[in-house]
Amino acid sequence: LPFAGLEIAVLLYCTYRVADSGFRCEVVSLSESQVVVEKGRQRRCGSERGGPDSCVRFPRAWARVELLAHTGWYPDRLLISASGSHVELGEFLGESEKKELAGQLKKLLAKQ
Repeated sequence: LPFAGLEIAVLLYCTYRVADSGFRCEVVSLSESQVVVEKGRQRRCGSERGGPDSCVRFPRAWARVELLAHTGWYPDRLLISASGSHVELGEFLGESEKKELAGQLKKLLAKQ
């Protein structure tokens, strides 16, 4: 019986972690002069937790979207980079979704 209680506790903890990770979000904002990437948690109703954990700003004129093809077991990586620094987007997206997002971001960055 103690092992059954331990098993249920581990199952509940894992279920909580999976449900909680569903609130991760990334917001990409484009203005005339800069690209802002915010990563963090979506605010839940009645919860103070949430908001951006990190915020990276790039000059729009130098920002580039790169889709790095997978090597071996590693999936594709979608990056926005400028001036030697980069940030990865869509770590939780599938490969086809990353390709679609890369295309949309390239179109938006091309518009001035």
